[in-house]
This record gives sequence, C-alpha cells and structure tokens, in this order.
Amino acid sequence: MAETQTLAIHGGEQVRTEPMDTRLDRRFDEQELEELKEALDQQTLFYWFGEKVKTFCRQFAAMYGVKHCHMVTSGTAALHVANAAAGVGPGDEVVASPMTDQGTVISILAQGAVPIFADLDPHTYNVTAKNIEKCITKKTKAINVVHLAGNPADMDPILRLAKKRGLRLIEDCAQSYLCWYKGRLVGTMGDLGCFSLNDFKHISAGDAGMVLTNDDDLAARVQLFLDKGYARDGSGRQPPFLGFNYRPSELHGAVAIAQLRKLPGIVAQRNLLGDRLTQQLKGVPGIFPAKVQRGCKSSYWFYMGRMDPKRLGGIAGGLRGRGCRRGRTAQRGLHRPDGLRVPAARQPQRLRELELPLGRQVRPQSQVRPRHVPDGRGNRGHELALPAERGHDRTGRRRRSLRTAEGGASLRPRPSAELRSRKTITHRIRNVEAPSWRFANAARMPRLLRGIR
Repeated sequence: MAETQTLAIHGGEQVRTEPMDTRLDRRFDEQELEELKEALDQQTLFYWFGEKVKTFCRQFAAMYGVKHCHMVTSGTAALHVANAAAGVGPGDEVVASPMTDQGTVISILAQGAVPIFADLDPHTYNVTAKNIEKCITKKTKAINVVHLAGNPADMDPILRLAKKRGLRLIEDCAQSYLCWYKGRLVGTMGDLGCFSLNDFKHISAGDAGMVLTNDDDLAARVQLFLDKGYARDGSGRQPPFLGFNYRPSELHGAVAIAQLRKLPGIVAQRNLLGDRLTQQLKGVPGIFPAKVQRGCKSSYWFYMGRMDPKRLGGIAGGLRGRGCRRGRTAQRGLHRPDGLRVPAARQPQRLRELELPLGRQVRPQSQVRPRHVPDGRGNRGHELALPAERGHDRTGRRRRSLRTAEGGASLRPRPSAELRSRKTITHRIRNVEAPSWRFANAARMPRLLRGIR
C-alpha cells in the first residue's frame, strides 16, 4: 500500500520551492513575420485592395463551415455590427447575459437599444431559454447568447424560442473558439456569430474580430455597416444607412492567418488540461467547477468555477504562499448597480441591487459596472441604476421603479416625446456628453439609425 504523504500546509515537505513560471509559450514567431512581410510587399494595407484580410476570412469561414465571414476591428465592433445588421435600433430591447464583457452592453447601447438581462444557469453560468423567455416583451428585437469562457450555452431550446418569437439570435463567441455543442460549432447556429482577436483570446491579431453568418442578406448588411455604408462593388459612395468605420488593416489579416494555423493545437491543449483538471477536482470539498453539458466540448478560455474558502481548509492560502498564482475572480454581473462610476455628489442614495436569483451566488465574483442608456431628455442620459424600489433622481424628482421579473430584469427608461419623434437623440456614456445627432430631414432618422430594416 502506497505511503500517504503529509501536505506541506500540515508540515509536510514542499513539492515546489520556487514560484511557478506562468509565462505563456512564445505565441508569435516566424510564421507571423512571413505573413506580415507579404502584406507589406503588397504596397497597400487597405483591406479591400490587399489579399490578407480576404484570405483570412475565407479560411475562417471554411473552418466553421459557413458562407460568410467579415473581419472587423474588435470583438466589440463585431457585436455592434451584428446588432445593427439584425435591425436593432432606438427603443428596442435585446436580451443578454449579465455575466459578460462590457462589449456586449456597449454594442446594444450604441444602437440606442436597451439590454435586458436574463438570469443564468447556476452550473454553466450561461443564459437559458427559460430565463430568456421571461424577459421577452413586444419591444424585444434580438437575443444575445454569450458562450462564457469557452463553455457552450444550451442552444437547442434557445433556437426554438427565437424561431417561435421571431427574434434574431446573435452568438457571442469571443471566448469560445472551436467550442462544440452537440456536434455543431458555436457561432454557426444563430443568425450571426461574433468572435474576438484581442490579445487575451485563444488567438490574437492585437485587436480584431469577425462576424459569421449563412444569411446572404445579413452578410450584405454587415459589409455595409462595417465600412461606413460604402459599397465596394463599384456602385459608388451612396450609404443607405448610418454605418461605422470598423475596417481592419492588412496587418490584422496577416497575423490572423498565421494564428489560425495554430488554433486547433491551442484548443486541443486546453481541452486536455481543462478536462483533466475537472476530473481531478471531482469530489474535492468546496470546489465546484463549471458544468460542461453532455455532448458538448469546452475550449476553456478560463477555467470557470466557484469555491467555498471555508471548506478548503487553507489550501488556497497555502498555494499562494508557495508560488502558485491566484486566478482573478470573475467579473461582476452587469445587472448590479452598486459599483456605478458616478461621483458621490451626483449619487443621491445607495443604489439597490436588482436581484437575479443567481446574482446572489456569484456576488463575490464581480467588477464590471453598468453604464448609461439614452433617454432623449435633452443632454441628460438615463442612468442605468436598476433600483429595485422607488427612489429619487439627482434633481429630487421621483424616479419610476423599473420592473423586475423572476429570473430577469427590465431596464426600460421612460420614453419622451423627443425620443419617440427621433428628431434628436442625445446620449452620454460615463458622464461624457456627446453632441446631439440632428438631421434636417427628420423622416430619414429612423432608417439611418435603425439602419438596416
């Protein structure tokens, strides 16, 4: 019978006496340099004239088995483009996850729409069809499903719900490269799939993103919106709607091509290590790894889970004392208002947390703050404070309480005549007032802002 060793925290011999080297292996090498040299030798870095961005889009689309891939400047830009292509506009609502990056919310607010946060599955930390349905109203335009940290959401019931209610479905796959759901890659099941190439993802081009779709009409809208509404087919610059400049450069495409060759190996290694860690943590008291559903495969962007420090018996502190770095806690759910970046003088009362059932369980793992949503009241934005009870705004006027639903939160600002007319839209993000958007021809405003009807 093997001799049982005493753990170091209980006086046994230390296995490691020096801090662990947590530096990543070299992720950029001669492959990227060669692609960059070829890009520069073209004597143009404009994506439409060069071949690198086009080549990458063809290769990524082939890897995922979809018809269209469009490269943009970031994952946030990809989500913004997707929301615009889906027809999201002022006054619309988009059901989203509260446990995600700010890019999810930015992309919705940028279209003048309102994020409606659905509660999460307590074991996968992804949104569920049941909780999404509780948030759907007559104003709902789309559903944004985040596949958190490489773990696929339960898509079949969500797909059925979106089809039943006639809603566009956008998959946020920024953290989920080569992530499988019952034999299908995430990002290929909804109307649009969005990816990120920032420096912290599985692969990186410094910063860039992609939008995938099998819908020819959506693909055309995506292409127009990312390029200021300019048609690159020789028909001239006659934008049919308000678009943005989310054009990537040939340098982004060059690095992305080399990185894409490495992606299968990177994900395979993460699959191996993540699954092994889950297996070895089974039965350990106080540690609760995220659940990967049967028939699915996580690509483990992060290794998600929860722990009960009281049941770990000082193990976490012992590891830190012996050179093992502590992983950072997860971000605070975006439905929580208590960390809102508003000066104390402008914060008349302590903002109450809007309770989502799972919010209580993940409360210690939090940092992301809500922002502001446009309400059309002159130059003052409606603060996304989410009070659970009635309160007062900073002028002393009564603020209407916002409806809360079991499993979901409605963040619907009170409309004004100015907003309904859409003659002027003003908004403020992080207390920075933006100029009003004024159009001489008010009749064009809905089509320009909603952009793609």
